[in-house]
Amino acid sequence: MALELRGRGEIWRGVGNEANKELQIMDKEQKLDRLGKQKQEMQSLASADSASPEFQKWHRNTRVLLGAIFGLNSTHVGEFESIRFTPKIQFGGSVVPDNRAGFSHGLQRASALLESLIDETEHFHEDDKQPAS
Repeated sequence: MALELRGRGEIWRGVGNEANKELQIMDKEQKLDRLGKQKQEMQSLASADSASPEFQKWHRNTRVLLGAIFGLNSTHVGEFESIRFTPKIQFGGSVVPDNRAGFSHGLQRASALLESLIDETEHFHEDDKQPAS
């Protein structure tokens, strides 16, 4: 049976519960480890930009992880998706010259959010395995 999850205008698909079992059931330490790894991977993105394949992969992996831990429709996923990694203003189809600063600011915001989610997980999540909802 195919699993189809909808979130923020996008469809995430998996093959039944078996393919998603690892993401659906994580204990507290696994959650902390995964969140920490996503935060650590950000360091390698400092020289990238929002169009790079490395950034696109990191961004998607982070979004999927947050959905698995907190739920696809959670405020956590919404907060992450609201972070802009590009400038807000574009003139006549050309990006304002401050594109680098916009990307850097987005990474800083994402880092702060991941740090906050790590703190939340440490303080408020149970130690035993529970299915993600």
